[in-house]
Amino acid sequence: MSTESNGRPGRAHLRPVEAGDQDRVRRLHAGGASRNAIAREIGRSPATVTKIAKGLGLKFDRSATREATAAKVVDAAARRTELVGEMLVEASRLVRRLSEPFDSVFASKDGESVVTPLAQVTPAAARDLASAVASLSASIARLSTIPVSDSTSEARSMLGDLARALGVAAAGMSDAS
Repeated sequence: MSTESNGRPGRAHLRPVEAGDQDRVRRLHAGGASRNAIAREIGRSPATVTKIAKGLGLKFDRSATREATAAKVVDAAARRTELVGEMLVEASRLVRRLSEPFDSVFASKDGESVVTPLAQVTPAAARDLASAVASLSASIARLSTIPVSDSTSEARSMLGDLARALGVAAAGMSDAS
């Protein structure tokens, strides 16, 4: 554990800003170094470099950060749209299973699995499938309401409408069984 100069436990790594630090920040800034690069170079935290630069009247170009953030937002929106598509496919598959023949598996007296083909799903299986569809539909609806750029909002709106329709269809099938 580090100790302060007064002997108490603390943050001994915090040292006063010296003129040498200010000179190095000024020189590295003039050379086009980023805040984080300057921090690594002079062995200070990025927050300390920001304070030194502010005291010297220096500003860092944040356009690269803005562009990187914008790219991450676009990537996240694309991934959400892809995820919603995958979830819609799974929800559709589950809805189809509600009306397809169903294999019921029971354990015999001796512990063996016995498969019994049924014309339709059992009420318990229908409830479970409808619940899974409803859960997927709710997730799709939540993902579809996250704000996105104008270029993907129309597609997202369509996916949200489809998710809500699947949820209604699943609820109706659950009520019927």
